[in-house]
Amino acid sequence: MNTANFTALLEQTLRYSRYAKRVLESDPALLNWLQQNYATPCSRAEIVAWMRQSGFNLDDENELMRSLRVVRKQVMVKLMLRDLNGLADLNEVMQTMTALAEECVLQAHGCLTRALNTQYGIAQSGNSLAGEEGATEQALLVVAMGKLGGAELNVSSDIDLIFVYAQDGETAGPRKISNSDFFTRLGRRLINIINEATADGYVFRVDMRLRPHGDSGP
Repeated sequence: MNTANFTALLEQTLRYSRYAKRVLESDPALLNWLQQNYATPCSRAEIVAWMRQSGFNLDDENELMRSLRVVRKQVMVKLMLRDLNGLADLNEVMQTMTALAEECVLQAHGCLTRALNTQYGIAQSGNSLAGEEGATEQALLVVAMGKLGGAELNVSSDIDLIFVYAQDGETAGPRKISNSDFFTRLGRRLINIINEATADGYVFRVDMRLRPHGDSGP
């Protein structure tokens, strides 16, 4: 890797981005990583690999929060250096940020679904005619709206989400709760993982106001 070339690119980045300057000054290891990885665009596969290699347990809600924020910093500083030095076009920026958002939501969804399944059992449809044997497993679907829905996310965008599930019913575990309660818990905790500002920052701001009836809707 051409050290002189990287130094020039880094100086340009720090000149225009206070965020990059703050992050890189607080984490020298990230600077070394950036020097080795800046030359190629961020791919979805890379983002997933960084999550898995972060050293955090992705099945633990609190550790997942930290992992996603660490990976966000990696993506952001790499993308900023590439963008501010003309190495990335608009399409790369949007593809990278969209992939980051989608993978963060998927990781949070999977982690929380497994945790709630353990606590309450799997959410199932209520089928009084067919009985319990006719019940089918229910899942929370996350629908992206706005820029994320159009795969046009930029570095300052929030993400607009709607949560839906197919049928009412209750969970199959010893501590039964309604599907509505189950998926409300899942949705709120998913938003918290992505949206909450911690000592490590946040991942994305989450806006739910595009759901039917906005703030007054379920």
